[in-house]
Order: sequence, then C-alpha cells, then structure tokens
Amino acid sequence: MLKKILCAFLLSSSALYATKEIELKISVDDGQRASLEKWLSKNAVCKGTSKQTEYYLTNPDKPWDTSKGFKDASQTLRVRCEKKGDSVCFKQAHYDPITKKRTHRDEFETKVQDGVIMLDILRSLGYSTITLVSKIRTTYLVRDTFEVVLDDVESVGKFIEIELKKPTDDVKAGLKSIQNFLKEVGITEFTEYERSYIHMMWNPGHDFGTRTFLH
Repeated sequence: MLKKILCAFLLSSSALYATKEIELKISVDDGQRASLEKWLSKNAVCKGTSKQTEYYLTNPDKPWDTSKGFKDASQTLRVRCEKKGDSVCFKQAHYDPITKKRTHRDEFETKVQDGVIMLDILRSLGYSTITLVSKIRTTYLVRDTFEVVLDDVESVGKFIEIELKKPTDDVKAGLKSIQNFLKEVGITEFTEYERSYIHMMWNPGHDFGTRTFLH
C-alpha cells in the first residue's frame, strides 16, 4: 500500500511541482574542454566542485524497456548524497513523436535530511538499487541563464551538461538557446548524448553518442 501511495505521489506531483529539464549532454576533445574551462573562468560564476554519489532505483512494476535493443527507462528515481546535502529526484522523459529522440524531462527534486535513510525507505517499499553512479562535478552559472557542469564519471568518462535555467514551455526554443550558447563559446563540433549516465552503465557495449555539427 505504501509503495502505491508513493508512486501516486510521484506521478501526480510531477504535474504540480515539476520543472522542465531542458539540457544537452555532450563530450568534446581535451582541447575544447580546456578552452571551455578558460571561458567559464572569465565569464561565469563557479558554484564549486563536489563528489556526488547517486543511487538509481527501479519500480518493480515498471521493468526495463528492451524493445530498442538496449536497456532503457523513461522514468528514473534517484537518491543523491553529497557534502552540501542529500536529495531525492524523480524524472520523466519526453520524446519527439516523429524522431523518437528525447527532447526534455519533467523533473522534481527535493532535499532530504539523510539520503541513506531515504534509500532504506524506498528499498523497504519494494524498490531495488540498480545502479551506483559516482562522479566529480564542477558547476558554473552563466548569466543566470545556463548551468554548465563538467562531470568526471567513474567508469563512464568526462562529459559536459548545459541546462537552461530560465523556465520556458517552448522546448525547441530552449534547446536552440543552448546551441547558440555553445557557438558563443566556440564549440560547434561535439558528441551529443540523449541518454543518461545510468543508461551508459546499463549498456556498456552500446554507443549512445551522435556526432553533432552546429552551423
């Protein structure tokens, strides 16, 4: 019964409290990454570097989708533990009906006093820990408009995420503004990933990257 109540809360709350997560996850060569770091040091506010330990759990009533030839999930439930405070987050992915490419995610997140206890509660309700993601993240804020994070993910690699921080209902316009930002900092060629770090860990032999060129 408790598990059903929690599921209902997560799904109903997304409509009331969720924010639209509009972002691009990319990887670049070492030279481009160094150039971006130099640009950020001069033009952005560094919010610090932290080690994040994340526990991703699965709803036993919603197993992996393997219809695409790899393990996939449109919903993720995460408990994050880090020095500045723990949190729990639920995300629901949305896809373009024609291209089937992920466009954005509904996200709602809240702080919790103790992430380990939150994890134990979810396990007691029937959720099982499926993936542990450990990463070092450095976060920058650009003009109160973009959050740029530099991630070094254990067993996965180095990535950059650029997220639009100004709320908008126009997903295409939001993605376009991120692309324009990348062009502003001189990044016009990169590998884009529409799946998360957990997807990469679930499917170590699958390449989720798409080579992208901005004009």
